[in-house]
Amino acid sequence: MHKKEITIENITITEDEQLRVASINLMHNQVKFEERIELFKQNIKELNPDILCLQELQSNAKSSIIDFLKKELGYKYSYIGTDVKDKYSETRFANAILTNIEDTEFKPLPLGISGTGHQYASGVIANFKKNGKDVHVFSVHLAWGGENEHLRLHQVNIIAREADRLTARGTSPIVIVGGDFNCEPDSETLRYLYGKEVGTVHKGTYWVDAWKLHGTEENSITNDPQMPLGRLTARRVGIPFSSLIPKRRIDYILVHGWAHGRQGSPLNFIRWADASDYKTLTVSDHYGVCSDIYIPLTESV
Repeated sequence: MHKKEITIENITITEDEQLRVASINLMHNQVKFEERIELFKQNIKELNPDILCLQELQSNAKSSIIDFLKKELGYKYSYIGTDVKDKYSETRFANAILTNIEDTEFKPLPLGISGTGHQYASGVIANFKKNGKDVHVFSVHLAWGGENEHLRLHQVNIIAREADRLTARGTSPIVIVGGDFNCEPDSETLRYLYGKEVGTVHKGTYWVDAWKLHGTEENSITNDPQMPLGRLTARRVGIPFSSLIPKRRIDYILVHGWAHGRQGSPLNFIRWADASDYKTLTVSDHYGVCSDIYIPLTESV
C-alpha cells in the first residue's frame, strides 16, 4: 500500500512528486484499547503516510502512540492540539499531526465557538516545503451532532478564511485538510466547501474532495454504525438499534482551490483501517481516509 509511480496521460508522476496525507478519528473510548492501538500501528506501517492527521487522540495514550510513531516509523515532528473533554465521560482527547518531513512548523487553528459547548475546539496546522512548494496541512474535527450544522458551517468558514490568508501570500501554496467533519457530502457545510453555497461569515470558497475524484461505492462509507465499535458508540449515546442508523461518509481529504489536474490535485483515494465484515475489530468507529497529492518537481500553476 506504499506510494508508487502513477502514470496519467503518458506522464509519469514519481513517488517524490506525491505527498501522502492520511487521517483517522481514533475513537477515544477505552474498549479493547490495546488491541486497537496494535491494529493502528500495523495499518500505519502498511500505509506509510508522509503526513498523519489524528482526531480524538486520547490524553492517556499520547505518549505511547507518539513515541511509537517517532521511534519506529520516523515521524520526528509532531504537534498535539488543546485537549477537550467528552460530554459523555471524563475522557480527554485532542487533534494532532505527525510527519517525517524535515523543518515542519506547527500552529494551532482555533475552531471554538463561545457559549456552545464547543468553545475549546481546536485544529492543528503543519507548515513545510516539498519540492520547493509551500504546503499547509490542517487536521480538524468539527462539531458533533445532527443539530449542530450551523456550528460546523461556522468552523469551516474559519478554515476557509485561514486558507485564503495562506494563499494570499502569492507563493501558490498548497492547502490540504484532513479530518472528521461529522457531516455528509450533501450537508450545507460540505456544499459550502464544494463552492455550491455561500458561507455565513466569509466569502465563497472551493475545495477538491479526493473521494469525489477517485472514490468508489465500495469505499464511500467512513462511519458504519454496524461495525462492532459503531454499535458500541450508538449504545453509549443511548441508541439501542444501531442497524437503524444510516451509514455515512463524514471523513475527508480536501484540497483548497481548483486543484484539478494541476499541483495539489489528489491522485487517488484510499480508505484504510477498515474491515470486510461486521465481526472484525477495527481501530475505531471510523475508517481512515488517505490520498496522494500531486506536488510536482518543476514549476506548476
